[in-house]
Amino acid sequence: SISSISSISSISSNNSSDISDHPLARMIQNTCGSLRDIRLGRKVWNVRRPLGLITRGVGDFPPSSILSTLSISCPYLIKLETHISREIFPQFLILLSTCQHLQQLHISVGTELMDDEQFWKRVSRSFPQKLKNLMVVIEGTFWLTVIHWLLGNCKAPLEILQFPRSSCIDDEYLCLITQYAEILGTLKKLVLARRTKVSNEGLRRALIVFESVSRGGDSIIEYEN
Repeated sequence: SISSISSISSISSNNSSDISDHPLARMIQNTCGSLRDIRLGRKVWNVRRPLGLITRGVGDFPPSSILSTLSISCPYLIKLETHISREIFPQFLILLSTCQHLQQLHISVGTELMDDEQFWKRVSRSFPQKLKNLMVVIEGTFWLTVIHWLLGNCKAPLEILQFPRSSCIDDEYLCLITQYAEILGTLKKLVLARRTKVSNEGLRRALIVFESVSRGGDSIIEYEN
């Protein structure tokens, strides 16, 4: 069985169309529900580069037909990486509602959604109840209130939280993340960008709650029970 589709160099996504016979959609259907790990989207891929990686993913974001196919054909999906744009947001929400076994979710967020309150709240409320490892890739600066929207509505038992490209995070952001970690009661590991603005004192305070806080930007790519 196919456990992972990590990179397909011969397929390019058409961002403006929803093509039900997309080659990747057909490959997903042919797994007959056995697919557990799929990685889509160039921006997330650029954050985590396994050794020996030559080709990239299928484009900036997958066509909506790919997410729709995953929702229908892969109910036991455990790991997903994808870019999210406004165009595919409805299909992404459906995927979250149908893939209730999802444990690891790595997403990059389109600039048009960075400060969208409803986007963050709806995504957070839709996280599967088994989700433990969440990576959020946001380019540039985002509002402090995004942390409220994301974590204030989260019911998933997150253990790992990652912001590997958010250099805007400083002690104020970290303090808020730490407060929500106390509320959630499950968060153990936090990964921040290499050039984050967090001070050593801020790290010291966060480590009262977290088991580990990394400023290296090295993402945790696996979740192990």
